[in-house]
Amino acid sequence: MPAPTAATILERAGERPHPRLVFTAEREAALKQRLTTDPLAQDLVDGLRQGAELILTETVCERIQTGRRLLFVSRMVLKRVLLLAMVYRLEGDQRFLDRARDEMLAAAAFSDWNPSHWLDVAEMSMALAFGYDWLFHHLSAADRATIRQALNTHGINNYQPLRRTNNWNDVCNGSMIVTALALTEDDPGGFEPLLAPALNAWPIALNHYGDGTHPEGPSWYWGYATMFSCLTFAALDSAADTDCDLLAAYPGFLRSAYYYLHMHGPTGLQFNYSDAGSGTAGAAPQQFWFAERNNDSDLHLLELARLRSDLAAGTACRNRIAPFALLWLPEQRDAKPPQALSYCGTGPAAVSTHRQSWTDPASAFLGCKAGTPQASHAHLDLGSFVYERFGQRWAIDLGAQEYDSLEQAGVSLWDKKPGAQRWDVFRLGAAAHSVLMINGANPQVEATARFLRHGSGFSIIDLSESYPELTAATRGLRLLADGSLLIQDQITVGTSDVTLRWAMTTPADLRLADDAHHAVLRLGQHSLQIHSAGPAVTWAVFATNPPPQPYDVANPGTAQIGFTTTLAAGSRHRLTVHLRAPSEAPAVITDLDSW
Repeated sequence: MPAPTAATILERAGERPHPRLVFTAEREAALKQRLTTDPLAQDLVDGLRQGAELILTETVCERIQTGRRLLFVSRMVLKRVLLLAMVYRLEGDQRFLDRARDEMLAAAAFSDWNPSHWLDVAEMSMALAFGYDWLFHHLSAADRATIRQALNTHGINNYQPLRRTNNWNDVCNGSMIVTALALTEDDPGGFEPLLAPALNAWPIALNHYGDGTHPEGPSWYWGYATMFSCLTFAALDSAADTDCDLLAAYPGFLRSAYYYLHMHGPTGLQFNYSDAGSGTAGAAPQQFWFAERNNDSDLHLLELARLRSDLAAGTACRNRIAPFALLWLPEQRDAKPPQALSYCGTGPAAVSTHRQSWTDPASAFLGCKAGTPQASHAHLDLGSFVYERFGQRWAIDLGAQEYDSLEQAGVSLWDKKPGAQRWDVFRLGAAAHSVLMINGANPQVEATARFLRHGSGFSIIDLSESYPELTAATRGLRLLADGSLLIQDQITVGTSDVTLRWAMTTPADLRLADDAHHAVLRLGQHSLQIHSAGPAVTWAVFATNPPPQPYDVANPGTAQIGFTTTLAAGSRHRLTVHLRAPSEAPAVITDLDSW
């Protein structure tokens, strides 16, 4: 049977009473019953109530733009409206209804929602669409009319279907789909020109997930994009009993939940390649949705632990869609660790991870980066890695710099062409990453690095396109059985001598041995030694702070351990670095072909 048309979807939605977007009256009744027997659900309601109480002490939203963005305000309104509306419907406290209405009417009265940066419009539209639907029978006719008018004037009338491949697509098209579902009974036929193109453009984003590996990284962008797509799927399901056959057509979207799981190290930090963050904004409610859709309770593993941690810390409302954690909270909570200890994903931001254990927080973890700097939000980080052991992250990625600080300084941040100013930003260029540099220059920005092989505990990356000065460059990274890390670069120099720099970015205290033939790294009570094999090298410390440009953000508590060496034209080399505990034996070195 073909997927329903936009007209059919709107007709179905228009026949259903409000609330029709996920938190329906039936869902509300079932949830209230569940709260009488489920302590975790009740704890979460208590946490949501605390967040709602805090909102009452704060000022109602105002149109305060920061640089080119109103996004902070839009996100605040989304968080407040969802939180206040849900707690009101569960507990009936009039204060929460009044404040939710005040937030929506204040936002509706803004001069605009900043259409020049359409994410701002999208999040505000999502906020008022859900608020309008969830509180429909508790708002006056005049209030509903004001909110509808704002959604039309500030949102729908400024909308052009976004056909991008990045997170903007999920957010902007998803917000208009949800808005159409919320308002459709007013004029079902009138919303078809909104819904049809949004449904047509949205799959471009879903296709972007490929085999499940999200090109923009796990924290922030996987979380951001999937957050809005999951809300959109859930709204379509509750309002019109359909997913438009998109989940079957784009299976990488559902598989991305496994990618997200594997991107977390034993410390709880994420592999923060590109513009991704290493931490989280609390539990990701959409992972509960993914677990149900994949029929795999093991996907709850990290999120249940993180949810309980948030509740214990009083931070259950950190995520602006935290109320959906309650709606999607699993009843069966017997999540067990995955069997796979390694993951490898392809695509424009190809990555792999390896770990010793899912349950031992002191176990070793390795994340490796391939792909291309041309991927959305990418850095010059091909061949870079993060490494954890003993409950610490020893090799780190410094992560992104906040965009507004660079834009305010006049940096042309989004141009990715060779020689573009983006690559001069310290945290985005090669010098801040754990990669090779040749003759002090950035690698090729239009290169693609591919995983040649990937197995239990190891990944081998072809980096040849990144370095035109070399005729071949291959990096192997291996997590050994004892938890130590082996990084092996096999290179062939081109027609001219080159100066090669090897570096690893770290937060550890660094001490060079007296002969500088190895170095000691210390974090807390633990230490590791770093040794090399191959051409004789002298270890050195390279500064990451202060960074070179006045617009660069500081990097306190970090440095790089590494070396430089001159290699003759036409020569072939195997440079091996072993990061191990002092008591551990040197690794047996073999050619990458034998890995």
